[in-house]
Amino acid sequence: MAGKVPRADAKTLASIPMRILVVGGCGERGMRFIRTLDRKRAQLSVLDNLSGGIGHFMEVAMYKGVKFYHADVANLYSVIQAIDRVSQVYNFSLHKNEDSRGEFETNYLGSLNLIEAIANTDNPPKLFTNSDDPLLKDFISKNATKFGITPEFI
Repeated sequence: MAGKVPRADAKTLASIPMRILVVGGCGERGMRFIRTLDRKRAQLSVLDNLSGGIGHFMEVAMYKGVKFYHADVANLYSVIQAIDRVSQVYNFSLHKNEDSRGEFETNYLGSLNLIEAIANTDNPPKLFTNSDDPLLKDFISKNATKFGITPEFI
């Protein structure tokens, strides 16, 4: 279950100031990614609905200067607020379980909300998303392309 978590590379860290939004940052993969960030060079925002519990939220809350949005990626208004002035968006909010509606809202509607919010900013941030589902990857790629966005799958 523990998937590979990307590390922030030197090239990425060189672009200062780095304003990063981690969607699903209180989940297992999101939290492991946050731990790899150079906190001196990254201004961090986290959007999470805490559906996985508050265990990792306590760790996120201890980081000085973190802006936390207790919201769901399926809520477009919340995504638009959180995405304001960020340079990179890392999406770890992917939902897998037997709740078909929850899986659709988080994975598909949430991804579409991120794409639309990015497309409607003056300076669109780079989108990195974490999925091993080929159907979801195809959905994200097709919809992002419509808005001139090239997502990176991590």
